[in-house]
Amino acid sequence: MIRFYETYFDTTNFEAADKNERELFRMYQTIKDNDLLYKPSVDILIENDSVVRLYLEPVDYDKIKIHKRQQLQDNNKKVRIESYIQSINNGLYYCIRLKSVNIVDGETLQRQRKFKIEDYN
Repeated sequence: MIRFYETYFDTTNFEAADKNERELFRMYQTIKDNDLLYKPSVDILIENDSVVRLYLEPVDYDKIKIHKRQQLQDNNKKVRIESYIQSINNGLYYCIRLKSVNIVDGETLQRQRKFKIEDYN
């Protein structure tokens, strides 16, 4: 799937693209320029209302992915991550060193759900 988008972004003329496509292209270019395209990432809630994306090395990601989202939600737990980071761009960060991964009480970030359109006729 990544290769599909890589081909799309590398072959599309974004001078004629709309504003949303240009923004996606800029984000893709930033990720590619920082060699993050094939690195795993997690979305992290900070300050109760902001979500940022943290890119990690696979060995660090493995320490996080062992905690399953549904199990955390069922037990009203969340993963707390402490790390040394490098800011890549607005909302994008790279984990230089993972300091700790702990399970604490709290609500796990929900995934975005798509709207379901019901036919009421």
